[in-house]
Amino acid sequence: MLPDITKIIKQRKSYRNFNSQPLTNSVIAKLQNFANHLPEGPFGNKCKFYFVQTDLDIRNFYKQGTYGFIHGARNWIVSSTSESGKMNFEDLGYLMELIVLYATSLDIQTCWVGGSFRKRYFHNKVNNNTGDIIPAIAAIGVAEPYEGTLNAIIKWSVQSKKRKPWKSLFFLDNMDRPLTESEAGQYAIPLEMLRMAPSSSNIQPWRIIKEMNRDVFHFFLLRKKRIKEFHKFFNIYDIQRIDMGIAMCHFTEAAKEQGNHGSWQFALPQFLFPKNLDHVATWYGRSA
Repeated sequence: MLPDITKIIKQRKSYRNFNSQPLTNSVIAKLQNFANHLPEGPFGNKCKFYFVQTDLDIRNFYKQGTYGFIHGARNWIVSSTSESGKMNFEDLGYLMELIVLYATSLDIQTCWVGGSFRKRYFHNKVNNNTGDIIPAIAAIGVAEPYEGTLNAIIKWSVQSKKRKPWKSLFFLDNMDRPLTESEAGQYAIPLEMLRMAPSSSNIQPWRIIKEMNRDVFHFFLLRKKRIKEFHKFFNIYDIQRIDMGIAMCHFTEAAKEQGNHGSWQFALPQFLFPKNLDHVATWYGRSA
């Protein structure tokens, strides 16, 4: 859908300091047109995306005591989806990341916000009376180069520039054997693009097991007790599932750019895996 997807993924960064100038109507029109022409998610869910402008008083829409302070942002992507759809959060993460990457291609900066915002505020901004939920938003605009002491501390605390190495994320046949780039073959680039995906607090919850001698990749979500308790305490949706959708977007779109088309299926893998891993879905390459 997007040309030069690997180049765009490498350009994308999360920014928390914006220049306070709203985006022009022509830029918003491009973004809205792109969002309006998105297909259903890979798992069949329809999602809606709105582009709204706010004032600069962050007290209006941030929950106190939660991570994610963003300064100067005037424009936001607001996502919505049905609360009950199967794989709804994964689809939302996938599609909204496409919008984020499209914005990146326009030299527009972004930052995902999954938990630290007042949902009712944005429900009112988009007149959402359909019963759909708003699991995530994203700041969007032109970033300022200087982020200040607070955001420097936030970046340091979540280590936002760091990415886990291959040996911690990708495996061959089981969790005991890390997958090397040479063993990944033509999927080395899609996996590297997945590794660069953003995630809540940079947790990087995805774990992928490739089957030996087959283009079959099992996607797992690594659950952490403290994250689950955090979500429950602050009444936050399961944003780690959104993280999985973002990762699937990076992997799938990069694979397609390499000429590797495939499909997502739900069949459980025929091997044992740790109890703290949730099987999300499996990618079957065309040759599998």
